[in-house]
This record gives sequence, C-alpha cells and structure tokens, in this order.
Amino acid sequence: MATEYYLLRQLEMMMADPENWDYSYSNETDPRKRLECLTRHYNGHIRQRAVLSLGLMKEGEALPSIIKRVNDWVSQVRDAARQSIRQFMTPESAGWLVECLPDFYALLNTRRDNHALLVDEIVSFLARPEHCAALMTGLASPQKDVARHALALLLEHHLLAVDVIFESTRRHKNAAVRLAAARALLAQPELVTQERLLTLLKDRYAPVKQAALTHVTDKARDVPVSLLLELLCDRNEVVRKRAAKLLIARGQPVLAHYLSIFSDENQKLPRRRIALSGLDEQKYENVLALAADCLKSSNKALCKTALQITVHRLQENAREVLLEAMAHPAYPVAIFAFRNFVKLKLYIRLSDIQQNQLVAPSVKHQRLYFSLAARLNRSDRLQFLLMNADNADAALLRQMLAQ
Repeated sequence: MATEYYLLRQLEMMMADPENWDYSYSNETDPRKRLECLTRHYNGHIRQRAVLSLGLMKEGEALPSIIKRVNDWVSQVRDAARQSIRQFMTPESAGWLVECLPDFYALLNTRRDNHALLVDEIVSFLARPEHCAALMTGLASPQKDVARHALALLLEHHLLAVDVIFESTRRHKNAAVRLAAARALLAQPELVTQERLLTLLKDRYAPVKQAALTHVTDKARDVPVSLLLELLCDRNEVVRKRAAKLLIARGQPVLAHYLSIFSDENQKLPRRRIALSGLDEQKYENVLALAADCLKSSNKALCKTALQITVHRLQENAREVLLEAMAHPAYPVAIFAFRNFVKLKLYIRLSDIQQNQLVAPSVKHQRLYFSLAARLNRSDRLQFLLMNADNADAALLRQMLAQ
C-alpha cells in the first residue's frame, strides 16, 4: 500500500538522524519487531508513525504493542493507536482481538483518556454472532484472563446455549471459568442433568462444589450418599458443612462417620485431620480431648488443627495450651501458637517466657520468646534479657536492649 510505504520511508528518514538512534531498533531484523521497538521511542512523531504502520501491516502479534499506545501521553499517538486497532476489526482478525481482551479491559483502569468508547466498540464487534467461533477459541486459551473474558461475552450476549458452553468448560484448567459456567448452568435448573450435577460435585474447585450443594439443597436433588460422605472430608469447611447438612437430613450418622475416620490409624493423616475439624464443626462434645491428644503428634498439620480447635473452643482459657505449644519442636506449630496467643491478647508473665526459653528447641523459637518479652513491663523485660544474655543471639539481644 502507498500509505504504508510512505510511512515506512518517513520512519527510515527520521531514524537516520543520529538524535533518534535506538539500540533495540538497530539490532532488530524482523520488520514487525523493528516497528514495535519504535512504538516505545522517546519521539512522539516516531511512535505515531510506527503505530500507524503496524495497523496497516495487520499482523496480530503486534496488536498488544498498539494497544499500549492507546494510553500514550501524546494525544496524536493515542488517536493513531485507535485508528490502527480498527484495522483489526474484521472477521479474519477477530481471534486476535479476543486474545487481547485483557489488554483492552486494562485500558479502563488508566486515566490519560476515556477508553470506554473504544472498549465498548471492540466488545460490540466481538459480540456479533459471526464471531462466536473466535470467542470459543478464546475460551480454550491457556491464558486464564482471555478465557474468562471470552466466557463473559458468550454468556452476556447469549451467543450460545448455556449447556453447550458448560460442556466446553467442564474440564477447563481455569477454575474461575468453570465456576462462571457452573453458575450460569445452575441458574437454569432444567439444564442440570444428573450427570452434570455429579460433575460439579466432583470439581476440584471448592466454590463450584459449594454452588452445586446449594442447588441440591434448594431443589431437593437426589445425590448418592457415597458422594456426600466423600465430601464430608473435603478440604473446604463450607463444602463439609453443606454435605453434612444433607446427610443429617437423610438420617445418616455424620458424627459416627467422622469418628471412624479419625480413629482409624490406617487412614492418611490429612484425612484424619479433616475428620477432626469435622467433629468440631458438628459440635462433638469430646473433641477437645481428641485435640489434646493430637497436640502430642509429630505431624505439624494435625497439631495446628488441634490448636485451632482448642482456641476456637476455649478462647482465652487456651492460654496454658498455647504456652506449651510455643515450645513444640516443630517451629510452624510454635509460630501458629504464638500468633493465636497475640491475637487473643493473653497476659504473659516473666516466668512463663523463661520456662519456654530454657527448653527452646531452636534459635527461631528463642526469637518468639524474645518477641513475647516485648509485651512485659520494662523491669521484667530487662530482667529477662539479663537472665538470657549469655545464651541469646547477640543481634537479637542488641535489638531488644535498644527498644
């Protein structure tokens, strides 16, 4: 095209000027990439011509570079970028526009200009029925934001039936995409077949299972008891509680199921830990005793769950348990106990800290106790520092003395 040739000649002449020399441009051989380098040039006249040239070339790979210039600090460059983007508003280039949907929406968060009109123009163009295939391709994109925006357009503009969209996303790697498609499907109960419902209940993403369980409750859907029993040991608390509610309504012994899992030494520890949490959620009266036994375990996750239950049940009365847990050999358990101790604003005595300091399993543990010492009055804090001056980390000791 004559216009493209004219612009490229102008750019060559401008770049021949030593004042416009650009390292990236000089070392690039690909014509498109050379122009992309110039879209970042300090000279606005060069940026404007580079953007216009890229638009005339209509190579989709250059579209992100053009979109960035829509928010350029020079209005003429912004106008040129918008003009070039419109060059891509053809059926052949619809796929590239879909791939760049996150870049277009990102423009709405910028302030140099009002980009809403351009974004609306792009959205309206892609929402035409003839571009449904491009959006479906975008739905399969490995880039999560592309898939999410493509799905939103398909749903908002009713370009495809909801069940067709759901079938296309049921195994999507992006959990947010699966959730959006699931919610659209559940909003039309007549489309929720038993197979689809079971697919939702087996999804890896907790919010999808939560939505499906709500649907089961509201619509009184029949779900296999075996699946609900499996959901009792889900890692998500809301999923466990909703599954338990459904099982109890059917007369199933939820507490007995949790107890059988927790008491079975052959069960994996993560499963036993979840069962312990489940017993607490179902207000099992002896759960504190079970938690106390778990505090002696060498498994960090089980100890933390037991501590969490103890704090939840006892609140400020968990003081002694937390003090003892701060001396646990596993530092993650100790720091978990420390944070809960501070969160509850429990009182601390010099004798309590000193007792832990004498049996500190590591230097990291000592740092916890020094942090607790900062909560003492000045006299007790100084006494603690003097009592432990010989064994304490020198840098930590200096830091505490400077306070």
